Amino acid sequence: MAGHHPSATVIDASGRFLFVANRGSADVSVFAIDAKNGSLTEISGSPFAASKGADALALDVTGSYLFVAGHDANEVVVFRIDGEGGTPTLLGRTALQAAGPSSLVVDPSGQYLYVTSDKTGGVTTLNLDVFSGTLTRGADARSPGRASSIVVASRAATAQAR
Repeated sequence: MAGHHPSATVIDASGRFLFVANRGSADVSVFAIDAKNGSLTEISGSPFAASKGADALALDVTGSYLFVAGHDANEVVVFRIDGEGGTPTLLGRTALQAAGPSSLVVDPSGQYLYVTSDKTGGVTTLNLDVFSGTLTRGADARSPGRASSIVVASRAATAQAR
């Protein structure tokens, strides 16, 4: 059964699975996507426990790792994604100094996860080990006001769009 108060969605690169962050129930629902008609079927075991205030999602560039912003727990949770069935397996949690993580994005190289924080403002850079999914602290950047979302634009994508 799907969780409560869905707050973010992301589809894997293959288009086979939809992941939904459920802020109210602190978990992630996973749905298989029917390629013929787009219908959704919740996978076995879903929803999966994530973090208090699960508020944002991001997938790494390979689709191997799912990152969940735990807004109320001030952390990022990392799951390894089973490419066949879409099942997430908890790998770890990374505590943040900035409060209220609200948005996540992986840079195009797959080496960094950027996290905005809407309670304290700013952007936290986490280094991403592409082989293990492990996150380690990088640099912080403060912004005026409260940062609530983030987008990374690839130069290659920009050049292709022109």
